[in-house]
Amino acid sequence: MDSGLVQEQQLSYRAQHISELTRKPDRSYKRYAPKLLPSQYRKIVMSSNSSLSNASFVLAALTAGGGAIGYAKTGSVPSIAAGFLVGFLYGAGGYRIANGQPYGIELSLLASAVLGASAIPRAIRLRKPVPIFLSILSTYGLLTFGSALRRA
Repeated sequence: MDSGLVQEQQLSYRAQHISELTRKPDRSYKRYAPKLLPSQYRKIVMSSNSSLSNASFVLAALTAGGGAIGYAKTGSVPSIAAGFLVGFLYGAGGYRIANGQPYGIELSLLASAVLGASAIPRAIRLRKPVPIFLSILSTYGLLTFGSALRRA
């Protein structure tokens, strides 16, 4: 055999081997990821939406119940009106989220913003338990539904 040909083959083999060693590993996981069927994808989406709708329904019950308790204790009509209005917004948002209809997250986020706009200044000014609790609820709603809206 010709020594020039042997050296050329060895150099070619070495160059190929070095390029394989220095090459970055293939990170395309899409090729290996399991394919989801539409029914499986729907279950994943519904599980995240069900937690959002449950949070919205719980906030609806707390705000509407708090408005009713506020009216029963003090006879405050604005308390019951605001409690039921915010509770209605949370409930409508939860219903729309649970049924996959549009603007459910936005309605719940609006309810959190309305609740926060009224409760947070009162909590800072009065430092009483009820406005502080309402501020915590509104902050939770703002964070939960705001991050969900951002992901959507």
